Amino acid sequence: MKIAVLTSRYPSPNAPYNHMFVHTRNKWYKKLGLTEIIDVFLPAPTDQGKYTYEEIQVHALPTQEIIKRLIKYDIVFIHLLHISHNPKIDGGIIFNWLLNNSFPFLLFIHGVEAQSIFKSRADDISLLNPKSIARWIYRDYYLLKRFSKILKKISEAKPSAIITPSKWMAKDVEFNTGIDISNAATIIPNGIDTELFHYRDDLWKNKGKILSLRPLYYKGKYATDLFIKTALISQDTNKFYLYGRGPDEKLIKEIIKNSNSANKILLNSQFIENSIIPSIHANHGIYYAVTRMDAQGVSMCEAMSSGLPVISFGTCAIPEFVINNESGYLIAPYDIRAANEKINELWDSKSTFERISLGARKSAETIDVRLTVTQEIQLGKKLSKNV
Repeated sequence: MKIAVLTSRYPSPNAPYNHMFVHTRNKWYKKLGLTEIIDVFLPAPTDQGKYTYEEIQVHALPTQEIIKRLIKYDIVFIHLLHISHNPKIDGGIIFNWLLNNSFPFLLFIHGVEAQSIFKSRADDISLLNPKSIARWIYRDYYLLKRFSKILKKISEAKPSAIITPSKWMAKDVEFNTGIDISNAATIIPNGIDTELFHYRDDLWKNKGKILSLRPLYYKGKYATDLFIKTALISQDTNKFYLYGRGPDEKLIKEIIKNSNSANKILLNSQFIENSIIPSIHANHGIYYAVTRMDAQGVSMCEAMSSGLPVISFGTCAIPEFVINNESGYLIAPYDIRAANEKINELWDSKSTFERISLGARKSAETIDVRLTVTQEIQLGKKLSKNV
């Protein structure tokens, strides 16, 4: 099967983190021999040529040039293909071409492309920040409305299908767009490499060390503020380790410093290569998956694969991946005192810790990346045969 992947960003030597999750999928398709050809196309204002990134060929072209090249492929896989008022980079033009020509495609919905800022991330809107207001109006009243019209066509079209990583995500799409995608959507979580994140049965030795990997936004969906607040009321023997980078790094450092908690909250502000995350897991005992909104929680699932007991909130898609008292602990949303109680409960009983640790690993094995990418390719083959 010959696959064209459409996305608005992709890793390059100068920007290795651009939609790395798309690249990771593509590498697995090739590694497992699931596809004959896989090429990536990025809408660009001018023909910027092509480059190769880790054996994947990437073409940056205006939308009309991309359309001309699609006919040699069996199917199109789409990730975060942005709608734009500029026709040269407008993903909407490509969507409509695919629909009008009944060309088979698979749309992966990751979250942000189908979510209203006002409904899902109201904290991003500040009356004191004109740019945030302009971004909200542009996104909710132009981009999302256009995408919703396209999504309605996709939900009724053949041969096309939608993949979401969780049932919650599919329901949230309807909440934000008003479009019921239940008949067109297949639930396939983002896969976890359970060989890279191999199970460790010695994590009890890291008693008192609580980990979280988050982009450094103080508030909003990543809930770094809740991580810090939990640490501040936790007993002194517990140490909270936060890894990540982001726009609020300076603010977070100042908050930690001003709270006199630098000896309890340890911030490692750097981008973390996926290959070294297992070694970070090995030096901690509990993964605290703070979140206000998550369509899955990939870093949480990776930690579970390594055997880290997880504590998180019973909100959004988290309950689809964490079974309370079996593969982790689910607490009432944003209840930081309950989070501390569960931390202490795990430290108080080695047998409980080891039981939850093993349950976490077993849960991760059900979404091993070798299983999930095979499901994606099988769905793609089914669609391409319907042409």
